[in-house]
Amino acid sequence: MSSLALFVFIYFYTLNLADSTLDFNVHDTYFIIGSYDALTILLTSGIILGSVLLLLSLKLFSKFKFLYFIIVFLKLCWVYTIIKAYTFISMNHLPTRYYTNSNFEIDRFYQAASVLIIPILLFLIVMLVITKLFSLRKRH
Repeated sequence: MSSLALFVFIYFYTLNLADSTLDFNVHDTYFIIGSYDALTILLTSGIILGSVLLLLSLKLFSKFKFLYFIIVFLKLCWVYTIIKAYTFISMNHLPTRYYTNSNFEIDRFYQAASVLIIPILLFLIVMLVITKLFSLRKRH
């Protein structure tokens, strides 16, 4: 959950201003990785690990298993759309450094989907917290 909040904060307030890259020269190949992509990979791996931990803790929350499964499924869909948005279609005759920052039409769908899944996730989390609070209130 914290990695999702960190990603939203960094995406909307910080990374749009940064234009730095990480350059790697491995053997004959020269890799250019944007700081945004490196941080996105870090945060999506955090979301995946958080989802695994959430699945492992389902015994404590047996009443809300359905909502947890929906949240985990949407998180995995979000990670997939993020990864799909930042992969690209390669052209055989050009080295990758010439078109890594270009925007193809097929990627726009995944970028839009990754943005639209975030409000759905936040709504489900708020709904889960509200139902948990009402169930605790009825016990007392």
